[in-house]
Order: sequence, then C-alpha cells, then structure tokens
Amino acid sequence: KQLAAELETLARKAIEAKIRVDPEMDRNPQKVMNVDSQDLEIFKSLFGGRKDAYGLETKNGPISVRGPLTDREIRAHLEGKKRIGIYLLLPGGLINFAVIDLDEPNKDKVTQIYVAYLEHNLFPYVEKSKSKGFHIWLFFDEPVSARMVRKILLKILKDTGIDCEVFPKQDSLTSNNGLGNFMYSPLFGGSVKDGKT
Repeated sequence: KQLAAELETLARKAIEAKIRVDPEMDRNPQKVMNVDSQDLEIFKSLFGGRKDAYGLETKNGPISVRGPLTDREIRAHLEGKKRIGIYLLLPGGLINFAVIDLDEPNKDKVTQIYVAYLEHNLFPYVEKSKSKGFHIWLFFDEPVSARMVRKILLKILKDTGIDCEVFPKQDSLTSNNGLGNFMYSPLFGGSVKDGKT
C-alpha cells in the first residue's frame, strides 16, 4: 500500500523532457554539436545534480573533481572535449533524476524495462550508452526522495527479472563530506557522432 502511494507521488512528479540537438548532426554525424546558451540551460535543467563536484574521465580513469560544475565544463562535455559525470545525490537524500544502467546490448531487456516504467505511469528516456548498453533516465520536476525512487526502481527491476545498476546507488549521503557515485552525463560530443551518448 505504501509502495503504491509512493509510486503515485513519483508518477505525478515525473516529467517528460526534450533535449534539442542540432538537426545538422542527423545529416552529418561527424559534425561536433553546436552548443548555444539554450542547450546549456536545457542540459542544466535536466541533469540537476551537485553543483560543487563532478566526475571527470581521464586517460588514467575516472576521477572526482571537488569544485564548481560550470557552464565551461558542461560546454566542453557537449562539444566532446572532456567527458563529465554528475553526482545525483543532493543533501537531504534528494535527487532530480535517476538512471537504470543496463550494461548489455539487449534491446528486448531495455524494452521490457521501458514498458514496465510506462505501466507504472513513469515516462523514461532511453539512450545508447558510451559502451555497449543502455541508460534509462527518469526526470522529476522537483527534488524527490532518493530512497523512494530507488525502492520503486528496484521493485520494477525485480518484477522484470532483469539485473541492472540503479543510480543513485545510495539512499542518502553517509557523511557531510560524501558525494555518492557519479553517472557519466549523456550527450558527450565525442560519442554523439558515433550514435551513442
């Protein structure tokens, strides 16, 4: 009964979101995304994680950067100059979006998860990940409880019988200095031209 009430609350807060991509990219996939201020604002409105830290892909592997996530870093990500990640968990155990990470190129499984979301009145967005699988994103119009979202998404996955990672990986931050786990942001310019994000 409590899960049903939480699911209803979550469905009311879930929003559909669109990201505007340069139409020239469809005709010329080698073209780097032309990033303007509107693109930056849309990106920031959707991927509203921590503003005081972000993940960064380096040649030696991923690192955490303790510092402001500025428009400059976001633009560099969208243009394919450096791949950044977003820390989803906000203080108070809140999130603005969640992600299911399916680490295999199985379209049947991603479709099964997508349909399960829709059956619960949740409206996901699917992207082909930078490696071989898919990310299933869920956005909210206001911060919601990470614990509640994780509980519902894990239940959906259990019901489908599909084993995936759910981001955020924690219900809340374990310390004042903690960040949780970051998720690489979509629309990295270097991957978009390859039909991935």
